[in-house]
Amino acid sequence: MIKKGYSAIYPLFTIEDYDTRYYALARNGLEHDITISICPSIANLLRYHQVIMDNFDEMVEEIRQGKMRDSILNELSAEDRAEVMARIQPNPKELTNL
Repeated sequence: MIKKGYSAIYPLFTIEDYDTRYYALARNGLEHDITISICPSIANLLRYHQVIMDNFDEMVEEIRQGKMRDSILNELSAEDRAEVMARIQPNPKELTNL
């Protein structure tokens, strides 16, 4: 029941490269109206903030087009890639809130 409220897509957590994982999760979270975040450390939130600030324009364009970096998708199995892309759609409406 709570799972419906999650913005994170589980396969993104399985990406081994930390920089790629943080980018993927930050990009995914950026397009959602998040009201609460649970992290093991405040350092995680600071890292997400830095990743968003460093890549904001690229993330906005990906959200507008409903895309995710190929380098991220290539880290995933075909099944996980399909799950991720099934949940990512063009979302220009959300961009007005950024």
